[in-house]
Amino acid sequence: MVRLSGDGAVAVGERLVRGLGRRGQGRRLRLCKVVHPTHGEVLDQAMVCIMIGPRSYTGEDVVELQTHGGPATVAAVIGACLEAGARMASPGEFTLRAFLNGRMDLAEAEAVAGLVGAQSERARRVALRQLHGGLGEVLGNIRRACVEVLAEVEARLDFPDDELEDLPVEPLILRLDDILGRLDALLSQAPAGRLAREGARVVLLGRPNVGKSSLLNALVGRHRAIVHSSPGTTRDWLEDELSLGGLRLTIVDTAGQRPGTEDDPAEAMGAQIALDQALHADLVLLVISLVEGITSADQRLLSQLGDRDVAVVLNQIDLVDDETLDRAADQAAARGLLVMGRTSATGGDGVSALTDGLRNRFDGGEVAFEELPLVSEKRHEESLRLARGLVVDARRKLRRGRSEELVALDIREATVGLSSITGEGVTEDVLEQIFSRFCIGK
Repeated sequence: MVRLSGDGAVAVGERLVRGLGRRGQGRRLRLCKVVHPTHGEVLDQAMVCIMIGPRSYTGEDVVELQTHGGPATVAAVIGACLEAGARMASPGEFTLRAFLNGRMDLAEAEAVAGLVGAQSERARRVALRQLHGGLGEVLGNIRRACVEVLAEVEARLDFPDDELEDLPVEPLILRLDDILGRLDALLSQAPAGRLAREGARVVLLGRPNVGKSSLLNALVGRHRAIVHSSPGTTRDWLEDELSLGGLRLTIVDTAGQRPGTEDDPAEAMGAQIALDQALHADLVLLVISLVEGITSADQRLLSQLGDRDVAVVLNQIDLVDDETLDRAADQAAARGLLVMGRTSATGGDGVSALTDGLRNRFDGGEVAFEELPLVSEKRHEESLRLARGLVVDARRKLRRGRSEELVALDIREATVGLSSITGEGVTEDVLEQIFSRFCIGK
């Protein structure tokens, strides 16, 4: 589909589709010949629709040409549009115009990019909920509550100091507490929103030959990593994706961690890269060989991970008896480690249960549409945290009897911060940064 938008969209369209204006402008699809505006060569036979602003996606006059597709056909039609007086749109320009013309707020516009770029079912549904205006509605209610408190605080500025002392501040504090509760409810959704949009990164870490590469292959269901009995086969990190209940998980295989790698710079570099990957993971799966159990080398690895979220996979259950397996599980529990899987990566035993454990860990089950998070963008989260801090400051100043002017300033700035999420008063730099992430044509 080739889309034209702007004051001259219909005029350009008429040069490509003869008699387009005389066929009516009623948002109806018509089968028409698309011709070159200069020499009249027929380029394609397309379904053509005119939408007169403001009742269009951009709020402007829009002409859409639904071509047969194919690179050559589309290129010819686009070239004809340019010849007729149009220009190429910038990334996200159609959605930017929709925002500027009041067809959607900025949070809804960002949801368009989220919908186009969604890599999982959960990401798609979260973006769609935001596109429906859910976040703007909730923010509008919070903003109105802030304005009501601000109006009362400013009204108190007209009272003499002796009368002001008799006015209770508790009702205002209670209303600020209510606003804080609403902001906290939105902020609590941010981790789930980020998870839905970006997915989770799970890193397999452990000593050489404990089965990390085999486990990666088993989890993703294909031969992704080389498996060999020689230690140090994996020198760099490898990754592949796994979809769990609509969530996207990136599984990362890493080089084995063992002492004495100083004599092999490549292996030492691989071991360091593995630790770096683990330190930036949403979850680290420490793979333990049941043949050897939890060793001092595994303990050193755990100490290097600090406060990272770590779970254990007890691998090679096909090589040990049940007593050995139970003893290793008890060892892990005694160290406060969650055993997420008991697997035979080469044979496939226990891999399905490990997958279920990952699904439960990242809440990859079905969620009702109205329960999906409204906050998924980092920009939104930062603005909400800024607004929350200002409301906290205003509440503290009220309790301490500070000047109403200072209280009003905090609440006013919090309101501005909330408004920036939906685009009120947002700067051109912010708009450029947001819409530069869009693809051409949106």
